[in-house]
Amino acid sequence: MKNGDAEQARAYFDAVVTCLETTWEKHLSTAGLDHEPVKVKHVAKFPKKWCDMETYKSDSQVWYCEKTRTVGVQIGGYGRWYGKTSTQRSWLKKGFSTGDPGSCNTWTASSSKVA
Repeated sequence: MKNGDAEQARAYFDAVVTCLETTWEKHLSTAGLDHEPVKVKHVAKFPKKWCDMETYKSDSQVWYCEKTRTVGVQIGGYGRWYGKTSTQRSWLKKGFSTGDPGSCNTWTASSSKVA
């Protein structure tokens, strides 16, 4: 993905969401649970309030609105992703290769694997 290319960033994020939706649908239906895909909304910059959340208090680039089941993602703008690029790539590869959400449990990983 080219740095600063908003179209490529949107396409990449949408591909990740599609992959996650496929994986979660499979695991939830296997467990006998319903699954409803999320909607994705791309924004250049989040407003100060989005879905009753005060976004200006954080520099997160992704917000989830439970009442509308919408993932808002800031493409470009002033936010930033957390962690090193190499770490983010490692987690994405792990998730894609296993297709198992449990393989991406960052809560139990050592801090060096999530920095």
